[in-house]
Amino acid sequence: MRRYTQGCSMTIRRDFAERARSIISRDRESLEALRALLDEEQRVLATRDIDAINATVQKKLDCLKALEAQERERRDLTSHSRLRDWNTLLESIDPALLSEWKSLSSRLRDIADATATNEKIVSRARQGTQRMLAILRGQTAEPGGVYDRSGRTRNYGDARAITQA
Repeated sequence: MRRYTQGCSMTIRRDFAERARSIISRDRESLEALRALLDEEQRVLATRDIDAINATVQKKLDCLKALEAQERERRDLTSHSRLRDWNTLLESIDPALLSEWKSLSSRLRDIADATATNEKIVSRARQGTQRMLAILRGQTAEPGGVYDRSGRTRNYGDARAITQA
């Protein structure tokens, strides 16, 4: 009876190892794809091609959905293993897997930096658009206005709208 239990345990452990390797492999592919999409997004943001931006954003969403599904698989596998966490599971299977996982975590930080850069580009473009709309509405706030008694900057220029819809 003991021999059967050991054999069953080895089969389960092998299954966990195969699933963990598969998840890490798909995570690596997804992160590489996401990084490439962030680079593409930066290029299309510079050209302000709305259709290309929308297509890139959709691809990013698909990639993020895949990463979320893989996260659910990690939680499920960790839960079934009855180990404390994913890192402990990987280390128990093969320390090389844990090392690979940590390198993916480093790659994720790189992706977070690229995302922050793209967010800054979008924010600057939005601010420029808002300034242009304000000018068209006659709400322009020219730099270097005059300070009022409370210390706030005020502009005393022409407040007439340039155009109306």
